[in-house]
Amino acid sequence: MINRILLDLDGCLVDFIGGACKFYNKDYDGHPHDPENQVEQKSWNIEQVFRMSASAIWEPLGYEFWLNLEPLPWCHEVVELLTSRFGEDNICLLTSPIKTNGCIEGKIDWIRNNLPQFRRRFLVGPSKYFCASPTSALIDDYGGNTDRFTAAGGHSFLFPAVHNVKFKEHPVQALRKWLCLLDTY
Repeated sequence: MINRILLDLDGCLVDFIGGACKFYNKDYDGHPHDPENQVEQKSWNIEQVFRMSASAIWEPLGYEFWLNLEPLPWCHEVVELLTSRFGEDNICLLTSPIKTNGCIEGKIDWIRNNLPQFRRRFLVGPSKYFCASPTSALIDDYGGNTDRFTAAGGHSFLFPAVHNVKFKEHPVQALRKWLCLLDTY
C-alpha cells in the first residue's frame, strides 16, 4: 500500500520549459502542455531543442531564474488532489538541482513562496531512487527517474509532459486515473 508521495517540481508543478523559453527567447513547440493539440512527443534534451551547448544553457540559470519560475496551471490542483488522498504530511517534494550557483537556493525559495506548506518537507538531490520503498511512490515527468525508482522497489507515476510518452494525456486527469487504480491494489 502506498502511503508516501514524492513529488517532483520541474515539469510537474513548476514551468521550467516556459521559463527557459522566456529566458533565452526560444520556442518549444508544444509548450505549454496542450494534450488536445499535441501531435507528437517532443525531445527531453533541451540542448537539442534550443540548439545550444549544455554550458551555454545551464550556466546562466542562477538564483533569480529558479526563484521566478511560474507554477504550472495545474500545480495547486495536483497538490490538493494528493493532499486529500494521502494527507499533507505524507507528501514530500523532490527536486534535482543543476550545478550552477543559486539553483538550490532559488528552488528552496520558490517552494517557500509558492508552496509554503512544503517549506520543511522537500529533498534536493539527483538520486531520487534512494527514496524508493514498497510504500512510496514517485511522481515525476522524466521516465528515467520513474524507471529507476520502480527498479529500486518503489512505485511511480510518469507525469504527462510534452517530452514523455504520456504527451497526449492531461496531467490532472491522468493523475486521477492513477489514483483510482491504486484503489484496486
